[in-house]
Amino acid sequence: MAIFKYTVEGIYETDKGSGKDFTPFKFEIDLPRFEGAENGAGTHILRRFLPLLIKQQKNKPLLSKIKSWYISDISKISDEFLVVGKDIKEMSEDHIQKLACLYDLFEVPLPLTTSITNLREKAAQAYMKEVLKVKMETNADKAKLSCFKLQTNGSYKFVFGDEKYIVELVHVSKPKSEVKKMTFSELMKQAQEANQNIVPENGIISVVEKVGNDNSDNDGKGQPEGNSGFPSANDLINN
Repeated sequence: MAIFKYTVEGIYETDKGSGKDFTPFKFEIDLPRFEGAENGAGTHILRRFLPLLIKQQKNKPLLSKIKSWYISDISKISDEFLVVGKDIKEMSEDHIQKLACLYDLFEVPLPLTTSITNLREKAAQAYMKEVLKVKMETNADKAKLSCFKLQTNGSYKFVFGDEKYIVELVHVSKPKSEVKKMTFSELMKQAQEANQNIVPENGIISVVEKVGNDNSDNDGKGQPEGNSGFPSANDLINN
């Protein structure tokens, strides 16, 4: 999977709130090449990375509002995405946000909105639900998964435990129904055996389903068609 370095420049309004105090910024962010700058990588960069990167700056004013920004350069740097092979429960906030970008995991909280522990738990659940297509809406669904523990009030709580939650490049099109209690490793193995692969096409993530020995022409993009579910970058800047 091709990874590109996005050079992003712009200015932000400081926490003084006068509307006249602006600070320039320039960052480099490594992400897959999404189709469409504004509704693809651009929206992810604006919502998931710029607030985090601005906060991490040393000796710079705090962010009040991003006034304007643009992608000044895009260059290919690698064929391997950084989060693949990493354990979700040990990921940094930056890696979790990149995981959310890779699979459009809208349920993963935006940066600086929750604790790192809660962020990792939400990311693991979103990955299982949206990527591995694991059903976890009801108590009956959760009872089949080792990561959910029954509480005294009858509800189920997500608990990491000792198991590793390693990210792999898999995509499952339909939920699986299992009677036995499934661990994350078993769910991942089940996904890998579903005979589906993520295939990079011109640097853009595509999902290609294979049926038997014949390649299916059922080809889907890593980004949904039309509106990605996020407001546009311009909407966010101007609000």
